[in-house]
Amino acid sequence: LYTRPARFQAGLVYAGAGAVDWAEAALDLGYSDQSHMIAEIREFSSLTPEALARRQWFHPFIERVRQPPPRVNS
Repeated sequence: LYTRPARFQAGLVYAGAGAVDWAEAALDLGYSDQSHMIAEIREFSSLTPEALARRQWFHPFIERVRQPPPRVNS
């Protein structure tokens, strides 16, 4: 139950990045294939990954991934 929403949230990082090779993103995120990823993202958001990436949607998860991560000084 935990992994599906966590994987969806990780996928939002790709959606926030702009132009994406969705087939490769699906493999990186642990989906069996691109259609599996699309089905799950549609289940959680009612949008395809491409629609999610191209449109302006307000959602706390999306806004968080659109912002660049904080830099850590080493």
